[in-house]
Parts: sequence; structure tokens; C-alpha cells
Amino acid sequence: MRGRGLLILALVVVALAAFIGLYERKLPSSDTRREQSKHVFKLKKDGIDAITLQRPGEPTVELVRVKPPTTTAQPSTAMTDTGSADWTLHEPWEFPAASSAVDSLIDTLVNLEQKRRLTDYKAADLGLDKPRATVTLHTASGEHTLEVGSEVPGFASMTVRVAGATPAYVVSDGLWDELNKKAGDWRSHEVLNGSRSDIDAVSWTSQAGAVNLRRDGSDFRVAKPFEDVADQDLVDKLMTGLTGLRVDHFLDATDAQSKAVAPGQVGATHLHVELQAPKHPFDVDLSPDEQGQVTARYDGQVAVCKSDLLDVLRRDPGDWRSKSWTSLRVYDIRQATIRDATGTIRLSRTEDGWSRDGTAIPFDAATDVLDTVTGAKATSVRTVAKGSRPAGKAEITLVLTPESGGGGEQTLSLYGDGTGLNSARDVVMTMPQDLLASLKSRLQDLRSAKPTSKEKPAAPETGAKSGAAPATG
Repeated sequence: MRGRGLLILALVVVALAAFIGLYERKLPSSDTRREQSKHVFKLKKDGIDAITLQRPGEPTVELVRVKPPTTTAQPSTAMTDTGSADWTLHEPWEFPAASSAVDSLIDTLVNLEQKRRLTDYKAADLGLDKPRATVTLHTASGEHTLEVGSEVPGFASMTVRVAGATPAYVVSDGLWDELNKKAGDWRSHEVLNGSRSDIDAVSWTSQAGAVNLRRDGSDFRVAKPFEDVADQDLVDKLMTGLTGLRVDHFLDATDAQSKAVAPGQVGATHLHVELQAPKHPFDVDLSPDEQGQVTARYDGQVAVCKSDLLDVLRRDPGDWRSKSWTSLRVYDIRQATIRDATGTIRLSRTEDGWSRDGTAIPFDAATDVLDTVTGAKATSVRTVAKGSRPAGKAEITLVLTPESGGGGEQTLSLYGDGTGLNSARDVVMTMPQDLLASLKSRLQDLRSAKPTSKEKPAAPETGAKSGAAPATG
């Protein structure tokens, strides 16, 4: 019985030791605790939900963390100024905040170290009777307000006090650099808070006309003023200009009144961007200014930007129609059936390259043809009635079958007069004069390409020659 009691006691001791070890492992080290004891605030950065900054003679600045939505959808890939939390201004305007500036302020506050602790002082002597700034951090546990006093001459320091507490502290005056900003400096300089992957549709109205682009997989299609494949080079320029649009400087009330951009104003362009949920649609009015820059009005603010986005938006609506003969790239194509006056060729992608009518051929022989086809661009494109086709027989016809998930099959036709067709589009394209001759030459090379021979691997050496004894039964 005594042995059983000792065994139970030993188990209790082992369990207690394990618990203490696990508990102490989670505690900060002595060095960490020593460093933390110097901090004015005992707060965690991600526990701060809002910040209120007040300075005499300046508008109150209220910054609020944007809580991520409760959703099972994939998170947005959009980056903020810092790539971390989103912040918004609630005062003095409702406007996206410069998250990098907010993060820098929070870093400074949560890591603010006391150079000296004062308990016997007069508030007036430290400038704390009338603080030159107060900053309140709102957390789940309550509000924590820091009162900012005067500078300490010659020591790159300043005085502060946590409201409701007795001690005052001497801290680095680097904090003042974070607080001494105009209200407008807390505004984000990113005009569009989103990346290309967030954009579902873009529509705009300029002097050239109205255009609407809508996402189609990873690419975009023109939805208005016609339905067609969009010119992806132009789309890329639009997306680069749109997501890269940044404020050079905001205009104050007087300048904004004189440079206000109104819809319908001569030279003005109204732009509407539909973003994936939970982001809201975005509208901005753009117009050129006298210095060749862009004046933008959005979210109640007027700003000046350096951008060539207006040049892209002023293109004729017809320019947004793709001039590419096919929207497929070589790597999209799994099979190509080619017919001309000589006969029919069937190209198929294999594990190692390409085959011609079931026989392996050099890689370049196939890709030279496909590169010519996928790289061909029309000099002009015009809409035709659905199902309408030119008279006569096509010189070359290609049926391109994409890889699984790469879209539908496309039949391309090229006529002797340079007319090009694509079964996926109700358009007639005028192709370059040399395309037909170039394609015929590539097809001739394809037909004359010699099959590739695959050498069988040499049999492994055995016996004395390989230095190994032959296997015996």
C-alpha cells in the first residue's frame, strides 16, 4: 500500500513539474520583462482598434481600424500602404487613412520607452497642465490617453503623462514627429484601394465616348459599346495606371473650389470601378490641369496626381477591341488541325513536345507555326452580322483546341485577300499582307520536318567490365 502511495505522489510531482515548465515557457524572458518595464504603455499593437489625436487649434483626428468581414470567401490580395491592417479616417473626414503613417504612430506608442520617471513635479513646469497634444488609444480593455507636454531643451526629449496616473515620463521627442501632422496628412495617397485582381469591371465616359470592360477569367472583355474581346495591351495600361494612381498633393478648400472637376466638364472623364466584395464600388472624376497633371475628385476630396491615365481613357472606343487573330497563347493550345490546299495536318501536344499526325517532330517545327498564328494582329477590325462570312474558300483554316479550362475551341480562317476570321468573334479582320505568305512558308517547313528519333538508353554493364559479379541463380 505504501508503494502505491509513493507512485501516486511521484506522478503528481511529474505532472506539476510539467505544468510549471509549460507555464514558464510561455512567460517572457527576464531580458524581455526588463525591456517591457521601460515602456510607457503595456499594450499590444494589434489590440488597438482606434486612435483619437487632439491638438489645440487643429481639427480632431479620429482613426479607426477596419475590421475584416466575417466571410468564408478568400481574402483580398489588395495591399494597403503597409500591406497590413486597413485604417480609415472618421474625423475630420470620412476617408481612407494612410495605413503606413498609422502603423508608424502605433509602433512608436507601444514601444515608447521612458528615459526618466518623475513623481515629484508641477504639471505647469512640464507643460502638462495644457498639453500640446493628447492621443487616446481605444482598446477592448478601455481607453488609454497620453498627454504630451513640453520639450526638454538640449536632450532631444519631451515630457508625457498617462492620463489618470501620477508619474510623468521623459521620452524621446521622436514621438512628436509622428503627432505633428496636419489632419490632411493622415489621408491615404492611394486613389484606388485595390489591386488588379480586385477589379471586376471598369466603365468610363470621356469626350471619345463611353466604354465598359468586364472581367472574363484573368482577362477582360469589352461589354459596351460592343461585345468583343478587349485589347489586352491596352487593358494592361489601364490597370497599371488605375492601380498606380497616387496623390501628389491634396488641394485645400480654396484651390479645390477653383479646380473642382465636375462630370460633363470639358476634358473631364468620369470613371467607375466595380470591386470584388467586400470592397465597395469606386468613382472618380478626372480632368487635366494647366501643368499637364491630373486633377481628381473622389470621396469628397480634390487632389492632384501625376499620371498618364487620361491618355489611356481618351482612346477611341474602337481601339479597345482586340486586334489579335486569336486570344489563345501557344501554351494554351493542346491541339491544332490545319487545312490548306496541300492537305490537313494535325498537331498534338505530347508529354515531351509535339506530334504531327501522331509522329513526334522537332519542337520548333510546331511552335514556329503556332507562334505565327498567335502573334498575328489585324491592321483593322470591323463588326459584321453574326454568321456572316466572306465569299469564296479560305486559303488556310486552323482549328485550335485549348487545354482543359482554357476556353472554347476557335476556328481561324485566312483568305487570299488578307481577310481573317475567328469563329469566337463576330468581326472581320484585315490581316497584314505578308501573313499568308509567312504562314504558308511555316507550313511547308512543318511538313518537311523529319520525325525525331528517341535513342533507347544503353543497357547497364555487367560482369567483369562493370566491376560487378554476374547474378547467379
